[in-house]
Amino acid sequence: MSYSVNAGHLWMPREAVRTFKNNSYPNVIAMIAVLLDDHKIEEYKLEEPVVSGSYFVFPKEMATDKIKVDFYQSRQFGWCEAEADGIPVGMDNSDEYWLEEYGWNFMEVFGRPLVEITNEEALKEKIIDPLLQLIDQKFAHKNK
Repeated sequence: MSYSVNAGHLWMPREAVRTFKNNSYPNVIAMIAVLLDDHKIEEYKLEEPVVSGSYFVFPKEMATDKIKVDFYQSRQFGWCEAEADGIPVGMDNSDEYWLEEYGWNFMEVFGRPLVEITNEEALKEKIIDPLLQLIDQKFAHKNK
């Protein structure tokens, strides 16, 4: 039997990710992710699986075709050591953990325990709507 079959934690996906773009905010990418604990890899620790919502703001001058996030950005919830209470935490390009390779200059992420997201209505209420509100608030604040 192959070693890799007995070491699923080394190859099993730790996250499922879906990104979204909206023409109203051309320099923003929103993301919804399901995160599992990373087992023994120890990039981050979670008490339970989490559904996270996040958005990434890129410089306005960046070409549209260059605006993208890699799947590993879904781990920001774990990296930021956020609580699964729906309260967002943020990072910008002045943060000591920000890397230029990210491309974005601001992000916010929040999460809820997976057990709370039992259907589409719960996903909309606890992840999608709050995520859209965060994005709208970010840009409403900038336009004042």
